[in-house]
Amino acid sequence: MYTPKNLDIPAYSEYLKSCITHQREQFNLEIARVESYKAGFEAGVQEAIQGLQCSNFERDLDPTSYTRGINDLLYELGKELGCGSGDLRDSNLSLDEKAYRMADLIRSMFSDGPEQEP
Repeated sequence: MYTPKNLDIPAYSEYLKSCITHQREQFNLEIARVESYKAGFEAGVQEAIQGLQCSNFERDLDPTSYTRGINDLLYELGKELGCGSGDLRDSNLSLDEKAYRMADLIRSMFSDGPEQEP
């Protein structure tokens, strides 16, 4: 076996092992980041589903509370997904227009793939 001169083999070997360890740590951090992102996305979608199920009943009973609830839902959904939506909650648009704009925000946010930072 060839052994180079003027090279500290044990130190170089330890360095290479530390490179592997560092790469594993980076890989684990990336997995944790992606899993956290996925959990936030799923929480936002679940919030939207829950809002849809509750809102149809409330719309007929108390339209003011329904409107406030939808505005809050859009705000929380945008906050959870990290795409922002505070201006939608306070704007004087119809609820349908607000929902359409929120859908566009979400669509544009995910159009570049899941590796994009929110």
